[in-house]
Amino acid sequence: MRDHVVRAAPQSGIFLHFLARDCLTGRPPLTLFRGIAVDRTGEHKHTLDIKHRALVPLQDFARVLALAHGVAETGALPRMAALVRGGHVPETLGREAAQAFEFLLTLKLAHQLAQTTRGLTPDTHIDPRDLSEMDQGTLRDALSVIGAMQSFVKDVFHLAQG
Repeated sequence: MRDHVVRAAPQSGIFLHFLARDCLTGRPPLTLFRGIAVDRTGEHKHTLDIKHRALVPLQDFARVLALAHGVAETGALPRMAALVRGGHVPETLGREAAQAFEFLLTLKLAHQLAQTTRGLTPDTHIDPRDLSEMDQGTLRDALSVIGAMQSFVKDVFHLAQG
């Protein structure tokens, strides 16, 4: 089945168009002045859902670009590496996306480990105020890669942002 999808997807313009448009639906979780956009109300006030607002968008970009170019690898990091090797994504953007993904995944896992150690149920809601200044800066940099990937996908698929 996977082989069939990898062969068929590059010829399915409408399918790829909708997947690419979906990559543009959410904005990177950064404020106008590069602050980290967090939930303002509710149970997860002052936190960022690192899975849904950061990791999933990077996975989605890697997936749609891999499908568009017939890349058979699975998983965000192998897909990004294959896209760079194949010349489908600029090397700098691919490297930054991979580094961002690795940092975000490490941050999520460290957060969940700390919760588990304290006897809490692990989640993906990180309070940036709990991070060191260096990690906050790295988080901002990682989140900005989402915007760069959105611009790239927008250009590749000739989409209007929004």
